[in-house]
Amino acid sequence: MVSDTFVGNAKSMAKLGGIPDYPFIALPHPVSSLSKGEIDSLVERFLPRILGLLVAKSPVEAGKP
Repeated sequence: MVSDTFVGNAKSMAKLGGIPDYPFIALPHPVSSLSKGEIDSLVERFLPRILGLLVAKSPVEAGKP
């Protein structure tokens, strides 16, 4: 996961790491200043995608460099 402000950085790091198609989830920025209720809402919104990435094959397992 990455804050949407840092999507460009995340893509660059994935490319430098040899996995340019590395999947990640971009959360709305900022996250650190959210209230508990706002965090709970983010969890409800993004949990299905987070779980999907956790149980999916990794790019390496899928045969990508």
